[in-house]
Amino acid sequence: MLIAPFTEEILLRGYFYKAFRESYTVPVSVGCVLGMVVLTHYSAMFSSLLGFVALSSLNIIASLLRERYESIWNCILCHFAYNCVLVFV
Repeated sequence: MLIAPFTEEILLRGYFYKAFRESYTVPVSVGCVLGMVVLTHYSAMFSSLLGFVALSSLNIIASLLRERYESIWNCILCHFAYNCVLVFV
């Protein structure tokens, strides 16, 4: 719950999203990162429609936060809040 937001956001939004944005538009970059999430969270993405929508939404929002604020801290906080909701609901 605590480690995943740091490691995943640093890697996905801090490195990969930034690299994709150097060559592609926002929608294409978000789609590329979302594709990577699908590969790394395959069972959660396709276990239910709710899981797919929730993880897709989280990743789209986190990518847009990265784009808007140019910082991964908002992405980390968003991911942490998402994990807290999953654990405590």
